[in-house]
Amino acid sequence: MALIPPWVRTLLRRFETIGAVSISQKPGGPFLESLGGSPGLAGVVVTERTAIGVPVVFACDKVIREDVAKTPIKIMRRLKDGGREPDPNHPIYSLLHDLANPTLTAFEFKETLQSHLNLWGNAYAQIQRSDRNQVIALWPLDPSRMVVDLNGLNQLRYRFRMLDGQLKEWIFDPANPPILHLRQNALDGIHGRGPVTVLREAMGVAIASQRYQARHFGQGGHTQQVLSTPHPLSAEAAKRIRMDYEALTRGEENWHRPVVLDHDVKPSTLAMPHKDAQFVEALKLGRSELAGAFRVPAHKINDLEKATFSNIEHQAIEWVTDGLMPHFVRWQQAIARDLLNPRSFNTHFAVFVVDALVRGDLKTQMEALAVQRQNGIISTNEWRRLLDMNPISPADGGDDYLVNGNMLPLRRDPAAMITVDPGAS
Repeated sequence: MALIPPWVRTLLRRFETIGAVSISQKPGGPFLESLGGSPGLAGVVVTERTAIGVPVVFACDKVIREDVAKTPIKIMRRLKDGGREPDPNHPIYSLLHDLANPTLTAFEFKETLQSHLNLWGNAYAQIQRSDRNQVIALWPLDPSRMVVDLNGLNQLRYRFRMLDGQLKEWIFDPANPPILHLRQNALDGIHGRGPVTVLREAMGVAIASQRYQARHFGQGGHTQQVLSTPHPLSAEAAKRIRMDYEALTRGEENWHRPVVLDHDVKPSTLAMPHKDAQFVEALKLGRSELAGAFRVPAHKINDLEKATFSNIEHQAIEWVTDGLMPHFVRWQQAIARDLLNPRSFNTHFAVFVVDALVRGDLKTQMEALAVQRQNGIISTNEWRRLLDMNPISPADGGDDYLVNGNMLPLRRDPAAMITVDPGAS
């Protein structure tokens, strides 16, 4: 048997990771994807890795992944009285709050998985367990190298192509899941879909527009030209004139320099001018559409054209409740399914601490805390803890709860609260 060239082996390995479902639904797609993708109507190949080069896609991904990553995750213990408290001694508390594995901080881990989720619609992390089945580390996996399907026994199967070409396989075990799997926009409940998949053509237009602009300035700011002459030219002469014209007009060093052409050659514009094509308006529309697909408000990607001081604060709160909260819930429930033992569902749960994201200005924040303090909702130490201040000792009243003195329970007789001084005449 003849030796197979390395590039052919690489191509075959990439093709092997394509699932049977994809092949049956789109016969030509898998082979084109294995070659790097097929061009869309705009004439460019759009993949998750090329889409991130679109400024608005990069900005949206950056906003979402950093806001999710900077929001702390805590494992909470349910109390018998219906309350809850952080449980820093839980095995996965430090993994999600401090270090996900020996080389990756919790912030970096959440940022990586959230970016995968934003672009691919799926995010995977291998769960490393101890001999006692306790989670001891979380390792992100490249979603482009993962295939998820059902085997012959209707079990959920994860197959991952390693960098050395080896195929690693896991079977989902509800008691000890091998993979932390985040997904969004899943039509079948298994395979997530990212905006890149759904909006491939819109992103193709954005990439094509970006390349068009780069080429436009690279050609000295000139639109496409037609060179005409009344004299007959041989193919060789026409080729030489075209190459001379390109050499004289392309590149930054040739911007606005005069061009001298022989053979009575006259240039004329072929392409439609930017003003007539409403090029700027089209770019703004595409930017707005893509930001909307990620549910990112315009001001978060530095588009302040329609922003006002009065609505930015409300938009920031809406961003947390409508833009980030679905991601928080998705993380929390995936953590419960894949990382928390089913026996601990009734005792522990994961929660994102979003207080810091929804706080208003300092004056509003202090007024809200003052109302809670005056009505016995928080103590002095709870107030100070929210401001990252050291607590006061209980002997000095740091844990006391106070209420206004003119407020009495309904079950108490106000007359009974009146005291008479025996010594008064």
